[in-house]
Amino acid sequence: MFKKAYNKLQSIFRSSIYGTLLLAIISALVIPTASIIFLSINLQETGTATFYEKYLSHFFILVAQLIGVLVFLILFIKSRLLAPLSKLIDFSGRLARGNFDEQLCDLPQNELGHLGVRLEQMRLAIKHLFKDIAQREEHFRTIATQVPGAVFRRKPDSTMEFASNAIEAISGYKSIAHMQEGAHVWYNIVHSADCERIKEQIAKAIATHAPYIVEYRIQHADGNERWVSENGQAQYHSDGTFQWIDGIVADISERKQMEERLRLATKVFDNISDGVIFTDANGHIIVVNTAFSTITGYSESDAIGRTLAMLNSARQHPFFHETLWSELMATGAWHGEIWNQRKNGEPYLTWLTITAVRDTTGLCTHYVGIFSDITLIRESQNKLDHLAHHDPLTGLPNRLLFNDRLAQAILRFHRNEQQLAVLFIDLDRFKNINDTLGHHVGDELLKQIAYTLAATIRDGDTLARLGGDEFIIILEDIDGLYGAGMVAEKLMAVFEQPFMVANHELFLTCSIGISLCPTDGTDIHMLIRNADVAMYQAKAHGRNAYRFYAPEMACEGVERLRLDSLLRRSIDNNEIFLNFQPQVDIESGELIGVEALARWNHPELGLVPPIRFIPLAEDSGYINQLGKWVLWESCRQMIRWQKVGLYVPKIAVNLSVKQFERGSIVKVVSEILQETGLDPSRLQLEVTESVIMNNADGFAFINDLHAIGVGLAIDDFGTGYSSLAYLKQLPVQTLKIDRSFIKDISTDPNDEAIAIAIIQLGKSLNLTVIAEGVETQEQAGFLLKQGCNFAQGYFYSHPVLPDDLFARWKHAANQDKSEPVFFNSARKL
Repeated sequence: MFKKAYNKLQSIFRSSIYGTLLLAIISALVIPTASIIFLSINLQETGTATFYEKYLSHFFILVAQLIGVLVFLILFIKSRLLAPLSKLIDFSGRLARGNFDEQLCDLPQNELGHLGVRLEQMRLAIKHLFKDIAQREEHFRTIATQVPGAVFRRKPDSTMEFASNAIEAISGYKSIAHMQEGAHVWYNIVHSADCERIKEQIAKAIATHAPYIVEYRIQHADGNERWVSENGQAQYHSDGTFQWIDGIVADISERKQMEERLRLATKVFDNISDGVIFTDANGHIIVVNTAFSTITGYSESDAIGRTLAMLNSARQHPFFHETLWSELMATGAWHGEIWNQRKNGEPYLTWLTITAVRDTTGLCTHYVGIFSDITLIRESQNKLDHLAHHDPLTGLPNRLLFNDRLAQAILRFHRNEQQLAVLFIDLDRFKNINDTLGHHVGDELLKQIAYTLAATIRDGDTLARLGGDEFIIILEDIDGLYGAGMVAEKLMAVFEQPFMVANHELFLTCSIGISLCPTDGTDIHMLIRNADVAMYQAKAHGRNAYRFYAPEMACEGVERLRLDSLLRRSIDNNEIFLNFQPQVDIESGELIGVEALARWNHPELGLVPPIRFIPLAEDSGYINQLGKWVLWESCRQMIRWQKVGLYVPKIAVNLSVKQFERGSIVKVVSEILQETGLDPSRLQLEVTESVIMNNADGFAFINDLHAIGVGLAIDDFGTGYSSLAYLKQLPVQTLKIDRSFIKDISTDPNDEAIAIAIIQLGKSLNLTVIAEGVETQEQAGFLLKQGCNFAQGYFYSHPVLPDDLFARWKHAANQDKSEPVFFNSARKL
């Protein structure tokens, strides 16, 4: 029983700190009390002396026992209470520092031990909790990084409580900057035009407890502008007060760019002038644009669901469409011209491109067609092609088309050996009509002539206009010279009847040159050139005729080209010089003037007569340079004579019609007079009647020349068709009777009558009359008798060099000067 009680006490001592303390207190009270009782009983049984001795000894024993009890209590409290408490305090400190890895051990199995167990359980729970929190945070960060944007939490004061690292890629600023500095860092980079709109939309979302989505612009740290989308949801306390905003900010710049591209693409799609069609793989229309409806007349609702067959026109053979789709399916693309039909039935020409759209496996899923209406373009091209190959005035083929047709005719000749001919037609004196009646009349006349000539030849022949008044004809399958000659006569017969143009009855003739293939050539250029050469021969032999080409004609053409080339270098080579023919008073023989006459002495050709090189110079246009040189040299020669003592009253210089046509004759004459210093009254310019009558500006030029003081004479008077009304108004001083009327004046009554009429006309108009070509005394006497006092001709002197004229007329002019001085000796023949 005693042992059982002992075990019970031992169990209490070990398992309960309270039992241990109770046992220790009991021990501390019972032992001293027992000792005191025992001491008191023992003292009562002893004497006094012995009492004090025993009392002192027992007192010390009691003190020792008390000290032992106290030591026991101290050791007990330290080992059973303070040590475990120290472990618990150290353990709680580690927990407070976040150390959840070291476990709590070696605690007694008492209340402190039980407390330690609870703390150990709390450690493990907290450890698992933090581990779970770390895992959850890791999961959150993983999710946050996977979210297309930056996750944020914004507090009521607009500061960022949290912003994921993705915000750096969006804004260029680290997330910590947004969280530390507050929301102003974010709003500072928001575009100023978007700030108020963002704040208003967020405030509205907070007030309505609704999520919000807002798109706006920010300025990235690199300076570029970017678009972002902010999706947010306000969070609230249990009492409904606003807590914070959780949301995501995503960079949508690429999406905005794509949207802008899509918007532009849509705008282009809707506004492009070409029609666009999308169909499915079976050819059923899915989408069309506005231009499709404009071109075809079918609205979008009309077209959707139908096939392209609705546009087919009757102009395309069904086989064409079969070929189109076969090529499209084989190659995936087709382009070309196709005739379609509008909704109203009108056909139109399009340029169509169809392309197959395939998926990643290569399967065709759609077709896209782009087409444009090229009807007007084709019409314009046809018109341009017609203009490029036809004469715009007459509608006849032009030189380009003529050359092509002639080349084809030559090929047919080589295959079939059928002779062909080229007829070159030039209208005679057509320029007179343009100059007198105007170019509008001339153009209308050309139209009538073209129509008449086309009606005269066969349908298979080609009539073309080369330009101006030149026409050319290809005759195929003809009977040689005879057949070509018959056609030429028919063409010339056309001009026997007058043409009525603008109430004018116009008579005209033509000259025709003919070349035959293969006799006169087998290529287009040779045939045309030889026909042209033959035409000029027809003109040279009186016009209003036709000529066949002959080889000797080409020699004349080559010689003409060579002569033209040499003439153009004649002035620079000092080959041109002047002769002067005196003009005298018939009665006194006094020198009244000279006429300057151009001469050409070539080292190889010798002396080239004026009748040969003057017309050539006029045809080639070189007459302008030549005429200017003659004027300049004539004026300068007058000054030379005057300096050596021969005073010539005036010098006559002939002007060509070409010089008038250039329109600069007045300026040229004025500059030469100023440069040489010759008195304008001593210069007399001789012009023919045709220069005045056939040149539209001739009358004005004559008046301008008269205004600068230059004398004017009408040369070869009587050979043209001068208007007496014009003659009365012209400021001319002299009429020159043509030598053709003087030659037979003594034997031909008609020449005599004409000469007398001209002399009397001159007198009545107060004009000086000079007779050309006087060769006999009899002619001179007749003229003087009729009142013509002045003449020039071989009877008085041939045209001579300046020195010869000076030598002869120095003393005759009653000038007492020294011996003659010879000029231009290098130019003597």
